[in-house]
Amino acid sequence: RLEGDTVSIKGSAGTQDSKNTAEAKVIGLGGSLYGAAAANVATARSNMTVDVEVANNRYKQQTVQVEDGFEWQDLGDGTGRRLVPIYKTTQVGLSDLLVQANNATKTKADTKGLTVGGLFASGNNVAVTENNSETTVSVTGKDTEGSLVKNMFVAAAGSADNKAYADGSGGAMFSGDLAGYAKNTMTSDTIANIDGVWNVSGDLTVQALHGDTANVNADALKAAVVGASATVAENTIKNGSEGGTSVRASGATITGGGNVAMTARNNITIGNEEPYGVEGSGYGGIAVQAAVMDNEVTKTARVDLGNAYVLSQGEQSYAAQTLGNLNVGGYIKAAGAGAFSIVAVDNDVAETNSVNAGSGSYLKTTGAGSDINMFAVDDLDIRVIGVADTQGGAVGGASSN
Repeated sequence: RLEGDTVSIKGSAGTQDSKNTAEAKVIGLGGSLYGAAAANVATARSNMTVDVEVANNRYKQQTVQVEDGFEWQDLGDGTGRRLVPIYKTTQVGLSDLLVQANNATKTKADTKGLTVGGLFASGNNVAVTENNSETTVSVTGKDTEGSLVKNMFVAAAGSADNKAYADGSGGAMFSGDLAGYAKNTMTSDTIANIDGVWNVSGDLTVQALHGDTANVNADALKAAVVGASATVAENTIKNGSEGGTSVRASGATITGGGNVAMTARNNITIGNEEPYGVEGSGYGGIAVQAAVMDNEVTKTARVDLGNAYVLSQGEQSYAAQTLGNLNVGGYIKAAGAGAFSIVAVDNDVAETNSVNAGSGSYLKTTGAGSDINMFAVDDLDIRVIGVADTQGGAVGGASSN
């Protein structure tokens, strides 16, 4: 039994004092006359799981008399009869129930390669960030008489903030083939489950919310006089094996005295700190420079009602949303008669938002003016740009998709 006025159950995994969950930093320095050859690699990975389950509990309640229809009653004086209410004894919940699972991760990889005073700069500077997060909250009501509560709030909230920086500032006369390579991969499942029988005298809110923030940058601002060098950035944000962000209520039987709201939402941010994922420059008589940015996003937000039974006095709202700002860009600058520069930016975004009610579902409101609303919405601000800045007879090309 959990019989407090407020019952709060919370599981959390996060960072201390806003520090990174995983961080790797590498600086490679070569200072010989004839240069350096090195591979500088920084890799940061994090895997975090939060799972909160609450099942078959009894909460604080009391016995009350409620109206259960009307009947005619004889006045007893032979003058007629009157209509009077019928009362029944029932139980109502007095506890506010809050069940939350929070999962926040921050991952950073930073690598930098420097060559001082040399003729040859041959090296790869690689930064790799990866995170896999699973956040699940599950509440199950008692199967027979049901679990009685006053107001109910159930939420699974996950977030990831990744930074991958690769700086290939060689600055020597002859360069290698790849100055900077930054790769970021973010995988997540965020799920809120409600099952069993629930009697909620107030409002019921169920949320599954996930946010991804990614900043990648492969930078080679100091290019060689002779040679071929490149910067490459790859960013991938995707669902996990459970299908992404979802509210699942297929097996729930809910009777509510207030409003019912269920929301599954993704929020995606790319490039809020780094306007260009790749940057490069080439100068001199013979130089080939390439900057390549690949961005791939596959996200799902889903509210699955299945065969749920939901009867409420207040309004019902079911929403699946994907929101965000995506800034995906590449920039390269070349100068000189023989310099040749290429910048290519590829952006592939596939997002699915859905609210599903099966043929066996039952959704009804009894209050005057109480509607049932279902929303499947995406609101993404996407900026994709490739810039090739050529000067002094240099040749260049840019593409963005």
